Amino acid sequence: MNTYLFVTKEEFEPHRVKQSSKQTWSCSKTTEKGDRILVYVAKKGIVEQWEATSQAEEDKSWKYICGVVHKRTIREPLTMARIIRLFSKSEWPAAHQYFRGYQSIMVSEKIVAKLMRHCKTVKPLRTAQGSDFPDELVARAKYVEGTRRSVLVNAHERNASARKACLRLHGFECIVCKVRLQERYGAWKI
Repeated sequence: MNTYLFVTKEEFEPHRVKQSSKQTWSCSKTTEKGDRILVYVAKKGIVEQWEATSQAEEDKSWKYICGVVHKRTIREPLTMARIIRLFSKSEWPAAHQYFRGYQSIMVSEKIVAKLMRHCKTVKPLRTAQGSDFPDELVARAKYVEGTRRSVLVNAHERNASARKACLRLHGFECIVCKVRLQERYGAWKI
């Protein structure tokens, strides 16, 4: 399994991959089914993680495309400024710093491990044993919802006699804004 950094722009709407299981995206000719994909959106940073659902195929418009599926969203995108601060120049070469001319870059596992330590993603409920992605949900697991639980809440009731005495003494006009509550909400019983 390899990891790629797909570089794109917001106008190509990478967020739509979340909404459909049958999406294709431009990729490297070496992309294979099961490869991990980190999605870098220009001016935002690394915002999502996808998985390749097919190997690369030639395409007239994009050279190569592959199927992709959304795996997780990164809550705080890793911006280019943060990435450059995380890595030395030997770890993150200058050619990769602003991705000029790149659409897909293969990234070493050492770099991926460091990137993922700084990505805040939605925490899964349970991990998959023996998975290439150890923080994924188990696909065959069953999750139960709707379990009943009791919640104790303190409720403080007003004293009805004190309310009546206050209204008789001060009337139905708000002291702060001078709104006459009887006119706005109708006559009230004391």
